Amino acid sequence: MNIWAIIYNLLAIPIIGILYRVLYLFNNKIKQREQNIDKHLDGLPTKNKNKLRILLHSSSMGEFEQAKPLIERLKRKSENIEIIASFYSPSGFENQKSYKYIDYNVYMPFDSLKNARKFVSKTNPDIVVFIRYDIWRNHIAMFKLNHIPLLLINATKPGSFWGSFFITKSFFKNIYSFFNEIYTLGEKHTEYFNSLNLESRIVNSADTRYDRIMEKVTKNLNSDILDRNVFQGKKVLVLGSSWEKEEKMVSEIYNRYKDKIFFIVVPHEPTREHLEMSKAFFGDSIFLSEYDKNIDYNISSIIVDNIGVLLGLYSYADAAFVGGGFGKNVHSLSEPAGYSLPLCCGPKFDRSPDAEGLLKLGSLQIINNLNDLIIFINDILNKDKAENMGYNSGKYIKEKIGSSNIITSKILELAEKKQIMFAEIHT
Repeated sequence: MNIWAIIYNLLAIPIIGILYRVLYLFNNKIKQREQNIDKHLDGLPTKNKNKLRILLHSSSMGEFEQAKPLIERLKRKSENIEIIASFYSPSGFENQKSYKYIDYNVYMPFDSLKNARKFVSKTNPDIVVFIRYDIWRNHIAMFKLNHIPLLLINATKPGSFWGSFFITKSFFKNIYSFFNEIYTLGEKHTEYFNSLNLESRIVNSADTRYDRIMEKVTKNLNSDILDRNVFQGKKVLVLGSSWEKEEKMVSEIYNRYKDKIFFIVVPHEPTREHLEMSKAFFGDSIFLSEYDKNIDYNISSIIVDNIGVLLGLYSYADAAFVGGGFGKNVHSLSEPAGYSLPLCCGPKFDRSPDAEGLLKLGSLQIINNLNDLIIFINDILNKDKAENMGYNSGKYIKEKIGSSNIITSKILELAEKKQIMFAEIHT
């Protein structure tokens, strides 16, 4: 037995297991997981030998968005493809129940050897795809033991310390060696995986979510959430996934620019308390739930008091101020970039996979203080500057689309090698 398998199962798993049981007593999400794992696994039907069964594992809802472009492309290929989506987080599991392209939803259990054996036996996939980073050693080892091809997509180097420290790097090499192919999120990550000297094929790739974003952008270009007359010919600035810091900063220049700019404020957490605070920041605003296309409003801002509409609202924007950059980390920059918008955010952007590239292209400005925000506002009011920033945003996204098609073709190629596909499926 491999030394890392011994350490993992005799030391790490028992310790993590004890902590997990303690958390079970206090954490409702863990309780929800544990109470439903067996029900959904035991409810899986025996695999139809005439169908290709593919398992895609995501940690949570965000990672599952990266799986959707693959799932939808695979489903378009043939009716004889079954998709099992597995999750570790209840938020991912619960939010994707109604997604019509999944055949079965399951939880991935805690990573003991016993649980891994059961999971592999019950799901019985022909091919397994892990999304990004939620990788459990015993599960992937068990898939490998059963000669099931494994792909890792949207792979990133672990955190700077853990990814480079000699001992942990040896552990990661052991884990990643189980994968047949690893599709990375760019050259920096490709270099890391190559440095591990894996037998796995390493493919320098791009995030599949870019394909998803462009599909949504195309769909939302004719969004009917708002009537453009409400903007009164002004430039539109969307505060996307905003927090108090961003909203307060914008409110300080609101009266100065509201004759030229219409503000759409989309709080990250639209609690009643936060919404009332936002309303106070932007004096002549209304809530989106109050908006009526038949009324001629004299307003300069709308506060969005529901969820799930941000991507559609970006279609109305001339620029975006993306929230989170004054907290832990900026939220998605790629979504507004898909609409070719000038972008700005706070200084906490180091964990964003897109910030560095957008900065280099000059399509993203970092806001450290009120003066930086005023510079950005004046730039988006300057036609030439705004067009140049927006063009580079769109270019950044458009140059990265296509990974989903490449990975889908690889999945079908692996399926053909297993001689389980039908003539109607063409790669």
